[in-house]
Amino acid sequence: GAVAAGDLASLLLALCLYWRDLKRIPGADRPCPPFPMAGRLLRLSLPLAFSSYARSALSTLRSMLVPKALRRSGVGAARALEIYGVVGGMVMPVLTFASVFFLALSEQLIPALTRAQVRRDRSGLEATAGGSLRLSLLLSSGVALVLWLLGPALGRWLYRSGGGGGGCGAGSPCGVCCV
Repeated sequence: GAVAAGDLASLLLALCLYWRDLKRIPGADRPCPPFPMAGRLLRLSLPLAFSSYARSALSTLRSMLVPKALRRSGVGAARALEIYGVVGGMVMPVLTFASVFFLALSEQLIPALTRAQVRRDRSGLEATAGGSLRLSLLLSSGVALVLWLLGPALGRWLYRSGGGGGGCGAGSPCGVCCV
């Protein structure tokens, strides 16, 4: 609900600013088709908006279903929430930490991929994309190996408890996918 309200407030603010700026542009009072770019903007923005809404809905659903599934497996309600909290709050941040660096590096690929696409250089596009995928697999495998070997020690060091460390080691194969 709060995300949808924030998106709606953002839309209303953007419309108000658009109409204010439209009054300041010389010649903007000439008749023109209403919202000439509306179709193109909708084609770009609707999939983004729906993916944001779907992500919020799936996150809420996961937060409800995982503890429920843990309770079905025979774990008590308090223990189910504890396990979910350890995995979501301790293990997953460690497993996905390296993805911060990979996302920053992937942003650097966008200009090279765009140049290759504009030049219609399919081989350059495939070489850049293939090289980045190979490098990503190699580096994420290294991260997964480090997490597998040092997960329990890392958990003890970060959280001053062994609760999340075992999960870091056990979840390290997922590190290849998360990164």
